[in-house]
Formats: sequence, C-alpha cells, structure tokens
Amino acid sequence: MTAEGESEQCVFYRGVGNRRSPLRMTTTKDGESYDIYGNFREVPCTDGTSIRAMWLVDVRADGAAAFRAIDSVNVRSDASRLRP
Repeated sequence: MTAEGESEQCVFYRGVGNRRSPLRMTTTKDGESYDIYGNFREVPCTDGTSIRAMWLVDVRADGAAAFRAIDSVNVRSDASRLRP
C-alpha cells in the first residue's frame, strides 16, 4: 500500500514455483481440430469439479485474432482428455 492509499488488486510472482498448467491443448497439423487434456493433480479440486466457461483464443503473428467459447467441462485429477 502506498502513502496515498493505493494497493494492487492482483500480484503476480515469477520464479516462485514450477507448476504445470492445469489445462493442455493439442491441435492437428492443419489446425482444424483440437483436444483439451486436464492436469489437475497439483490443483486443489475433486473429480467432477466443473469449469463453467472457457475461451479458445488464436493470436496470429500478423496480429489477427479469433476466439470462440467452449462449453463447460468436468475435470478429473488424471491427465485424461476433457474435450474431443
């Protein structure tokens, strides 16, 4: 907090730990299809926990971007496929 009463809403730290992302996405070479895999072993959740909303975002080298919403998924603690 500063003398003027300002404070950070979110604080991000780098290099504090080494955790894998809880979601991993793979695409086909042609980019036409994807799979989403869970990696929730290091995240405090139980099987059946739901991610209610996700967005798939593609940002290209030329600055163009596209996105789409992905339906909710139920997560599991193993590394199984969540979304075909």
